[in-house]
This record gives sequence, structure tokens and C-alpha cells, in this order.
Amino acid sequence: MPMDRRSLTNLLLPVLLLMSSGVAASECDARNPIRNPILRTFNVRTYGAKGDGKTNDTAAIKAAITAAGIGTGNTVLFPEGDYLYDQELTVNGIFLRGESGARLRLPL
Repeated sequence: MPMDRRSLTNLLLPVLLLMSSGVAASECDARNPIRNPILRTFNVRTYGAKGDGKTNDTAAIKAAITAAGIGTGNTVLFPEGDYLYDQELTVNGIFLRGESGARLRLPL
């Protein structure tokens, strides 16, 4: 018994809608940077951080955070090193990621 055009449409339309909505949701998910090509990573060294445990890296870290943009879901990357930051650090909507061996020292 052949399937008519209307039956085929009724069968395939819900499947196609589910598939397309899943792709769109995953592409727009700021918590999943691998699937969202819009999200970017900002390396603190690009903004002048030394990470040598002696240099005050506050200005460079603040510059990287500012460049990443509050609430964007972007990432601020700390490569291996010992970063000194002498102010209170409050960040919303940005990921702070440290490579193996990275340490961020904050004031007590």
C-alpha cells in the first residue's frame, strides 16, 4: 500500500522539527563552547600578564576580562603560571579556565 503525500508529511514533519530544534538549541548554548563558534577565548598573557609569581598581573587580567565581556559566556584563559591579582574578583557570565599548573592568587 503506497503512502500518500499527506501521510508522509504528517510523519516526517514532527521528526524534522525535533531534529532542527535540537541543533539550534545546542548551537546557541553558551555553556557549550565547543558547539558555539561565537564564543571566544581571551588569554591573559595577550593582555600583558606575566604569570611569574612576582609581577602584579591585576591590570592585564582586568583587561582580558573586559575584552571577554561580562555575561557573554566567553572564556578567560590562564596558561601555566603564578598570577598575582591584588583586588577582589567578581565575574559574572565569563568562564575562567586555568591550564595545568596555573594558579591565581587573590587577596585575603
